[in-house]
Amino acid sequence: EKDGKFELLLEDGEKVVLDGKTTKIEMAQQKITGEYFFPHVTEPSFGIGRILYALLEHNYSSRSDDAQRFVLRLPAFVAPYKCVVLPLQGDDRFVPLQQQIVKQLQENKITFRVDDT
Repeated sequence: EKDGKFELLLEDGEKVVLDGKTTKIEMAQQKITGEYFFPHVTEPSFGIGRILYALLEHNYSSRSDDAQRFVLRLPAFVAPYKCVVLPLQGDDRFVPLQQQIVKQLQENKITFRVDDT
């Protein structure tokens, strides 16, 4: 600073002269009391509960021919069992047939469940 004028050297080497008519240069101290922090992490608000709800919402429906019956149709890659063996009668004559079906399912490595209730 000289005679109210200030010389400023730009990056490209050009010199610019600032005079006291258009600018005012002063030294000052400023105390900064706080620091602001903006996290750069995305935290999704969905958890396993929302995922399961969406899965059930899209796969649970009523039959078109009977509005009183509801069906859960899970895609094969989501379903824990691919097949279930349900003996409809408690007759002992069907036990060998049930065992044969279970054996075939095991041999073909198909996940299944037998409901004996």
